Amino acid sequence: MLAHELRNPLAAMQSAVELAARAEEDQTRRRAQKTLERQVHHLGRIVGDLVDIARITRRTLELRRERMHLAPIVERAIETCRGAIDAAGQNLEVVLPKAPIELDADAVRLTQLFGNLLANASKYSGAGARIGLSARRQGSEVLVTISD
Repeated sequence: MLAHELRNPLAAMQSAVELAARAEEDQTRRRAQKTLERQVHHLGRIVGDLVDIARITRRTLELRRERMHLAPIVERAIETCRGAIDAAGQNLEVVLPKAPIELDADAVRLTQLFGNLLANASKYSGAGARIGLSARRQGSEVLVTISD
């Protein structure tokens, strides 16, 4: 499973490099470059996940909590999987309250969590599927729902 997860972005990167080398049009080169950028980012996330797993196993993972708003975290999470959602022709519907939701959380871990859930929703939904992300305050807590 791990080898498969690492090989997929590498294969896509290799194909993009070969396409860029053969491309005579700037548009084809730009498309190959965008593919490379997405796959390098994806591979970086996988490596980061592996490091996190090692830290969790050793019980050395630290949370860096700070006050923040939820909306920018959701936006960054969406950026991490936008390519896959667009490629599958899926529709992402995001519903956040107009009033900012303030949190005391680790922005990196929360972004990672939402990004992973959105990526899974995309991966296991069919082409053209609807994926939803909504958030609302529920008393002193925040409820974030990701649906597919």
